[in-house]
Amino acid sequence: MASPVIFTLGKYEIIGLLGQGGIAVVYRGYHREIDRYLAIKVLRPHYRLDPQFVERFKLEARVIARLQHPHIVPLYDYGSQDEVWFLATAYIQGGSLADLIADGPMPLPRIEKVLRQIASALDYAHRNGVIHRDIKPSNILIDSEGHALLADFGIVKIAGTGTTLTGTGGILGTPAYISPEQAEALAVDGRADIYSLGVVVFEMLTGQRPFHGRTPVEAMVLHASAPVPSATGLRPELPLAMDAVMLHVMAKKPGERYQTAVEFFEDFSRAIHSDVTFAQIKMALRPPVETAEHAQVRLDGLSPAPPTIIFDEAPPAIILLDDAPKPRLLPRSLKLAALAVIVLMAVILGRPTVPQNGPVGSLSFTVPGDTAQLEVLAMSPPAPGQHYVAWLQNMGDGSTALLGSLALDDSGAGSLTYTDPEGRLLLSLFDTLIITEETGDAASSPGTIHYTGHLPTSLTLALTEMLVKTSSLPETVTSTASYGPAVKPLNSLLDGAFAEATVGQMHTGLAARAPNLGAMYIHAEHTINIMLGTRDDYNGNGRGENPGRKIGVPFFLDHIDELLSAAVSDTPASAEIQGIMACNRNIRNWMNRVIALEHELLAASDIVSVEPQKTESTQLATFMLEGTDLDEDGQIELIEGECGLQQVSAAALRLASMPIIEEQH
Repeated sequence: MASPVIFTLGKYEIIGLLGQGGIAVVYRGYHREIDRYLAIKVLRPHYRLDPQFVERFKLEARVIARLQHPHIVPLYDYGSQDEVWFLATAYIQGGSLADLIADGPMPLPRIEKVLRQIASALDYAHRNGVIHRDIKPSNILIDSEGHALLADFGIVKIAGTGTTLTGTGGILGTPAYISPEQAEALAVDGRADIYSLGVVVFEMLTGQRPFHGRTPVEAMVLHASAPVPSATGLRPELPLAMDAVMLHVMAKKPGERYQTAVEFFEDFSRAIHSDVTFAQIKMALRPPVETAEHAQVRLDGLSPAPPTIIFDEAPPAIILLDDAPKPRLLPRSLKLAALAVIVLMAVILGRPTVPQNGPVGSLSFTVPGDTAQLEVLAMSPPAPGQHYVAWLQNMGDGSTALLGSLALDDSGAGSLTYTDPEGRLLLSLFDTLIITEETGDAASSPGTIHYTGHLPTSLTLALTEMLVKTSSLPETVTSTASYGPAVKPLNSLLDGAFAEATVGQMHTGLAARAPNLGAMYIHAEHTINIMLGTRDDYNGNGRGENPGRKIGVPFFLDHIDELLSAAVSDTPASAEIQGIMACNRNIRNWMNRVIALEHELLAASDIVSVEPQKTESTQLATFMLEGTDLDEDGQIELIEGECGLQQVSAAALRLASMPIIEEQH
């Protein structure tokens, strides 16, 4: 039964009430001509009587209509009927972020997804000169697929114009989420939105807002003056680094905050993928043990009497005694957070109590794998009469390869490039770099080791298979025998994924440019079979044709994911690994959409009617290879919806870099 029409507004039938605010009432509308439901925002009567306000409203509507972003609720129309001004936007049926927060603290992966999407939308709006000024959970809508969309630009400000949807002067924003500068009625820019987004994230993390005023005025005063509470104190299982991120995003002064929302997201993502939590720090605390064998390090800011953290030569059995002093809220600054991380990792790893110097450089490998590049900075000079020599070593069998002498300048910087004369795949043969001090010419075997670098065995295996040489394919696939000499043989898993995706992309283009239905059907069938590695007959000619390798893209992605999953627990670079796996999910999603679109081509009765499908399929096949800058921030990142095979390859090369640290003697 159709919903009764309450009233009409232009071409829209108003059939229900969605919500009310101080400025507008939002109705559910229906556009009968195109069979579409919309959200219709109607301004309250007293705003309609101000001619200056109406002119500002028109300007704002035109500006907001230009915001074409996948995570901003699109504006379809605006206008008036009988002096009733309205906006028509997409109708999102999934509710809002406020509904999710009402159920309590949210899972970190869900928060990460929402933040990534809204951060990209905010930065896009800011780049286009639009400041939202009312970021809060009820203005972040969640569609039926779980995607977040930024809504309600009702008090938007156009940067550089002084133009706002509401009248000038006064306090604008929602007190529970307002930035300090808004609370004090000062000039605002996009960093006010970033502060409010931080408040929203705090609430997603902990299930409660950072400040609780008994009145709206008290809430604004707290935002302007009160210190940011500890998220880890409210939710101890959060990563310890989260406090530093929240302190940064909710800094009182705009200049001390993240300058873009994506910067906030990136640090948030790093924090949640770190391993150190408040709960782990708490479990690492115990009363002092005054012995000559133990060193003691105190955490400043704990009271009453700070417990002592003990470092043993081997990892100790760590127990928090019931009568041990309990810590207050954890770090109030980034320095303390970093110190706590160092302390805990030293406990876990059984390292010495004094934090060691950080990496002095790195060793990386270049594809096809026969070249190693060593770069160092600020190394200590060798002893008089000696010089540094670099070696590769296999920790399993002890074999070595001499890279050569490493000369340093006055600042301790130097570089060395080595290409194996036999063309060997260095990454698959060696997992360790050592730098020794030698006298005169390099010896046939390493001397005293002063610096080392190492890749975990599981990561070395994964990177070798991905970049250099794979053992996952039979010889019939890796050779040219099955395809002829013109076809490049496959070496690595990424070689294979690129090969299949490239040929598949080529056939999406051939299908798109086909002169007739028969040719379009043939190339649509080719595309599907190439992508999946199948030989199915889709065009009904009795033959299932596949001009590719007949392996398919998923085969290679599955092997890469399997290898990286095994390496995650062995490497501190697990966030980069998770990023690669996110790229692989993107590639699969785009591929599945390409296949669905090519099926639509196969079902078409004419070429013209499927022009949009052709265009989209070709574009998505390109995304599989190149990725896409979804948030338009000028870079393609290792995040959902952006990265493709090119970014996987670049990230794998970064993973193949060994950080070099100084050995302690």
